[in-house]
Amino acid sequence: LINGYGPTECCIVCAGYTTTQAFTTGTIGRAIASVSWVVDPENHHKLAPLGSVGELLVEGPILARGYLNDAEKTAAAFIEDPAWLMDGCQGYAGRRGRLYKTGDLVQYNDDGNLVCLGRKDSQVKLRGQRIELGEIEHHLRECLPEATQMAVEVILPSEESKHATLAAFVRLEQDYCHIPAVGILAGGNWKAQAVTISDIVDALAERLPTHMIPTIFITLEVFPMTTSGKTDRK
Repeated sequence: LINGYGPTECCIVCAGYTTTQAFTTGTIGRAIASVSWVVDPENHHKLAPLGSVGELLVEGPILARGYLNDAEKTAAAFIEDPAWLMDGCQGYAGRRGRLYKTGDLVQYNDDGNLVCLGRKDSQVKLRGQRIELGEIEHHLRECLPEATQMAVEVILPSEESKHATLAAFVRLEQDYCHIPAVGILAGGNWKAQAVTISDIVDALAERLPTHMIPTIFITLEVFPMTTSGKTDRK
């Protein structure tokens, strides 16, 4: 099974990966017919440190010319000649180039493959610290493989509350749906073993800093969806 990645602006595919049993959810692989760059999500003029989370930029002949009759949107998404590309580095001469800002947050795996963690527009601030919701969902998916859908959001627990908190909304496989929703992550009887919120939090703590670990877990039988089949976060 080959997993391909390619936004409309980079048709047909700009990265690919042959899946294995050790497949990590979100793995998009390595560049195909293009060059992949990872930059600071807040500033495309800076390359992201190797292994850190950054925005994926794509360079190559597969790029679209732009958006029809929308020069402003084209200028925002397609950039030319960033300084780091023009300057080059040891062993590689600088050059000009045109790149597309995908808006996807990615990170390199230990094996050199790229993993897509979510959208750049899923970044939020909580108590002054930047949080990447897609990255949290990626790790939560690994810690809770029984989940078929999930979404992490910043919410106000009640109308009276003035303090926002991080909440994880989860839908589980049908085999687990008979468990009462309120207790499903708080010690309900699981098919093979008891899994509690503390188990999940402990697993997340090995992967994420404290401020990126949800403090509320809510199960849903049905996720709200948009007409395009994506999770409706509004």
